Amino acid sequence: MQPTVTAATYWLWGVLGILLCGVGPFIYMYKLLHAMNDLCADYNQRGI
Repeated sequence: MQPTVTAATYWLWGVLGILLCGVGPFIYMYKLLHAMNDLCADYNQRGI
């Protein structure tokens, strides 16, 4: 699987995104949880 959440995602949305009316951390959490759901779906499909 290709990584969809990187350190840059954290720094851009999690830290600097707080300057955008405080919405950035919510976007970061959405991206993080979406990536975790994709990881779980891949694990369930392959079973490795």
